Formats: sequence, C-alpha cells, structure tokens
Amino acid sequence: AFPTPLAQGADIEVLDIGGRMVRNSNLGAGMTQLRIDLNNEADGFYVVRVTSGLQVATERVVKQH
Repeated sequence: AFPTPLAQGADIEVLDIGGRMVRNSNLGAGMTQLRIDLNNEADGFYVVRVTSGLQVATERVVKQH
C-alpha cells in the first residue's frame, strides 16, 4: 500500500525468478493499494516492480503455501 494517493497512475508487474512476467496491473491515480492474486502461481520468489512516471521501485517477495 502507498501511504498517500498517487498523483498519477502506476504500472505494477510481478516477475518470477526467471524474469517471466506472471501478472501486470495498473494502479490508477488517487489509489493507495492493489491486491494481486498469486494463488495460481508456484511457491517461490517473485519481484514486484512499480513504475510511476520516471520512478521505479522493486520489492522481492516470497510466496509460500
């Protein structure tokens, strides 16, 4: 979740450990959170990349059953 609403939208990409995109979504301007369902994906490491304008943030996450 973002602490304040986004002034502009953001693109959200979820990549598996091999770099394959498994999910992508858009977070609209004014939104503060987005739920991404990974229930159909294998357990393991994933990278979430958030791009908004010229800013890019990445976070590693672990999906466990």
